[in-house]
Amino acid sequence: MIHSYFTSEPNITKSRLEISSEDRRGLFEELINNLRGKDRHGIDDWLRGWFYIPELQSPNKETWSMTNGFNQLQKFEVPGEETEVLMRYQESKRGNVEELLCGIFFDSPLSEVLSDPIKNHTLISMMNRLELQRNHKFPSGHNNSLKPLCPRLDDSLVKSEYRPLVFYVGMAIVHWIFELVIFCAGFRKVRQGYMAGWYHPNARKSGIIKSLIRRSAAKGNEEKQGQPQPQPIVFIPGLAGPVFLIRLILNLLVLDQPILVIDQPHLSSKLRLTMPFTSTNPMAIPSLPEISKDIISFLQKQSDYDRRPKAKEEAKEASVGMMIIAHSLGSALASSLIRFINTTTTKSSTKVDVDLVLLDPISILLSHSHLSRTIYLSSSKKEKQEGNMDMLIRYFIREKGMMRYLINEFNPFDSFFPIHSYSNSPKTSSNDNRKLKMKMKVIVSEKDHLLPIFEIGSYLSSNQVNHEVLQGIQHGLWVVDRKGYNRVWEGIENMMMKSDINKDDNSNNYQCKDGEDRAIQDTNSGFTMTMSRTRSKSLLHSSLSDILSSTTLQSSPLKMNMTRMRSRTISSGGYGYDSEQQSMSRQCSSIGMNRTLNLTRFKRGYK
Repeated sequence: MIHSYFTSEPNITKSRLEISSEDRRGLFEELINNLRGKDRHGIDDWLRGWFYIPELQSPNKETWSMTNGFNQLQKFEVPGEETEVLMRYQESKRGNVEELLCGIFFDSPLSEVLSDPIKNHTLISMMNRLELQRNHKFPSGHNNSLKPLCPRLDDSLVKSEYRPLVFYVGMAIVHWIFELVIFCAGFRKVRQGYMAGWYHPNARKSGIIKSLIRRSAAKGNEEKQGQPQPQPIVFIPGLAGPVFLIRLILNLLVLDQPILVIDQPHLSSKLRLTMPFTSTNPMAIPSLPEISKDIISFLQKQSDYDRRPKAKEEAKEASVGMMIIAHSLGSALASSLIRFINTTTTKSSTKVDVDLVLLDPISILLSHSHLSRTIYLSSSKKEKQEGNMDMLIRYFIREKGMMRYLINEFNPFDSFFPIHSYSNSPKTSSNDNRKLKMKMKVIVSEKDHLLPIFEIGSYLSSNQVNHEVLQGIQHGLWVVDRKGYNRVWEGIENMMMKSDINKDDNSNNYQCKDGEDRAIQDTNSGFTMTMSRTRSKSLLHSSLSDILSSTTLQSSPLKMNMTRMRSRTISSGGYGYDSEQQSMSRQCSSIGMNRTLNLTRFKRGYK
C-alpha cells in the first residue's frame, strides 16, 4: 500500500509534544523584546495583525445581508508597501487578547487554560506584563466578531488543496535525478533515528567530478583549498526540499568540510511506499527536537566530527565546531538545533563554536503576524499583482502534506530563534559565560512577500546581527540570479574563513597564556620576548625598563633586535632627533610598548 503525506485530510491532532514552562517563558520573553520601544498604538497594530474577521475573509457572494454590507464598508486600507485590512472599528478586548495568548503560548483554548490553576496564573502574569508594556489596560469583555489567527484553535483557517497525480510524479522524478547527481558527487544516503539525509565525508581526494565542481564554483574558490577542518556543515533546505539548491550543495564541496544535507520528506511533496519513521502510525511526522537530537547523534558517530582539537593538560574544556546553513522553512529546524546544542553543552565541559547562516529565514520575528497571514488568509491585492512567485509558493504551501505539517508540527516554540539570547552585542552580553559561541549571518531578499523584511532588518540592526538584503530579489530567487547567488556564496565563504582565523587566534592565545610566566627571562641566560595580543602592556613596560637600565644590555639580544629595527626605520641620509624619536615611538607602539617610554635610553645603548 502506498503511503503519502497527502492521502488524508490535514486534521488538527493533539500529537504535538507538551510545551514546557521554560520554552513558554522563552517565547514570551522574545515577544516582549520585540515589542520593546513600541508605544500603545504600535502594540495595538501588532495585535490587529493577529486577529481576523471571518466574514471579510470568506464572504458569501450569492447573498447579501446588512451585516456583510456593514463589514465591507468598515474596511480600512492603509497605504504603504503592503495594503492590509485593519479592523479599527473592531476593538480587541481583554478576552480576545487572552484567547490569542492561549492559542500561541498554551496551544489550548481559553476555557482549558482557565480551568488549570497553574496555567491560569501564568496567563494572568502575561497579561499584566503586556499591559505594562502597552502602558494601558485592555477593555474588559470579549468581541465575538474577532477571531485569533491560530489554526490549532480554528479549523476554518485550514485551506488545503489536492494536487494532481502528475505533480507528485514530476516531483518524484526530479528528486530521483537529484539523488543520482549527488550520489555521483560522493554523497551517500544516511539515516539516524528520525533524521534522514545525505552525507559526504569530503576527504581530500582528487576526482573528476570534484575537480569539475571546483572549476565551476564561485570565483576564487580554487585558491582557498586548505586542510580539512573538524567542522561539519549541516545544510537544511526548506520548502520543496534540496532539489532547487543543488548548485549550492555541490559548491559546498570546495570548502573541504564534511557535509550533511538534511532531508525532510514532509516538505518535499514526495510519494513514499513506506514511512521511515514509525510503523504504527505511517502518517506521523517527527518533531523538530527529535530530528535535532538525531542530527547530533549522527555527527558524533562520524570520524570527521571527532577530529576536534583536544584540550591541553592545563585546560578543562575542548572545543567543537559546526556550521549550519538553513534556507527558508529549514531555519525552523536550525533554530531547534541551536537550542538543543545550547542545552546539551551547558551540562558538559565542551565548548561549541557554531557558525550560522540563515537564507530567507522564517524563524526570525515569528511574533510578527505577516507570515501567518500569508499562509492562512487570502492574499492581498498587491500579492496577487506580484505574480508567479507568490502563486508558486502558495501552490506548495496549500498542498495536503505541507499544510498538515504547518498545523500539527509547526510549533513556534521549536521554530523561533531568540536572537537577543545568542547575539554578541553589548546589549545582550550578560551571558558571555555560556558554552555556546555563535557567529551569525542573515541574508534576506528585498521583495520577499512571505516575510516582513523592513521589520526584520530593523530587528537585526537593533541586536547588531550581521545581515544583508539582496536588492530586487524575491523569496528564494537568488538561486537563479547570478549576482544574488554570488553574494550568498561570498557570505558563506567569508563565514568559514572567519571561523578558521578565530581558531588560529584561540590556539595562539592559549599558547601565549601557557607560557606567560616564562615570557621574560633573566638577561644573563638570554632575553626572550614572546609577542602576544593577550600580554599586558604595563607588565611589558615595567620589565623592559628594568632590562634597559641594566649593564647587560650591551650583550643582550635586545640590542641586536633594536638595531635591526632602527636600521629599517631610519634612512641612510639620516633623520633629525624629532623624526627619529617619532619613528622609534611608532615601532615601539607596534610591539606593545608604551609611547611614553624614554627613547634616549635606547639611543644611549646604540652609542
